[in-house]
Amino acid sequence: MELDSKKIVDEFLVFFQSNFSSIEIGKKPAPEFIAQHEHTFPEYLFYIWDKLGFASFEHGGFWLVNPIEYEDILELCLEDTNFPEHDEFYVIGRSAFGELYTVGKNTRSKLTIDIVNLRIYPTLRDDENNTELALLRSLLSSITIKGTKKAIDIYDKNENLLFERCLTNLGELKDNEIYAFEPPVVLGGPKVIENMKKVDLFQYISFVAQLDKFQVMLDIAKEVDRLGIKPKG
Repeated sequence: MELDSKKIVDEFLVFFQSNFSSIEIGKKPAPEFIAQHEHTFPEYLFYIWDKLGFASFEHGGFWLVNPIEYEDILELCLEDTNFPEHDEFYVIGRSAFGELYTVGKNTRSKLTIDIVNLRIYPTLRDDENNTELALLRSLLSSITIKGTKKAIDIYDKNENLLFERCLTNLGELKDNEIYAFEPPVVLGGPKVIENMKKVDLFQYISFVAQLDKFQVMLDIAKEVDRLGIKPKG
C-alpha cells in the first residue's frame, strides 16, 4: 500500500477514536479470505480491516462489514436500477436498522440503501480524480459520516428517535442482527417501538427487498451541479 494511503488511514483511525464514543474491534478477515480476495478490493481496505476488523461503532449503531456476505442482498436491491452500469458497487457498512452503505470500485460514487422505506439515495461521480487517495478519502468520509449517532438513528411515527430505546429494550446487536419493524413498513406496519424486533439481517433484508421496487431518490449533488448552485462565501 502506498505510504500516503497508510498515513491517511492512520490519521483517520486516531480521529475515529476521539470522535466516536464506542468502537468495538470486530472479527478480522482470515488469511484464506485475504488470499482469495486480495485483488477484489483495494489494499487500503484490507489495512482498515486489519486495524478494526468488521468493527461496530456507537454500541452497534454502525458496522463495518464483509462485502462478500452482502453481494446477494445488494444484487436484489439494485436489480431494477441502472446503478450496476455506472460502477461496480460493494457494501462497506450498515446501520443498526439495516441501512446499507455502498461505494464504487472505480469512482467516488456512493449509494445509501434504506431498507425500512425501500429507497436508494445515490451520490454518483464520474471518472474525474479517481486516484487511490481520492477513493480512500471518499470511503473514510463515508465511515465518519455514517457512523455518527445522528446518522444511524431513525424516527418512529411520532418523530421520536428509536436507537437508544431499541438498545435499552432489546439489547445490543450481534454482527448478523438488526432492529427491524415487524410487520415491515412496506407492508403497512406502523413505525412504533412496540413493533421493533431484533432479527437476522440477511433473512429480513432479503425478504423485504423482494416486496416492492426500491424508489430511487434525487441525486442532490448532481442536481446542485445541474442547476449551477454555488455555496456562498
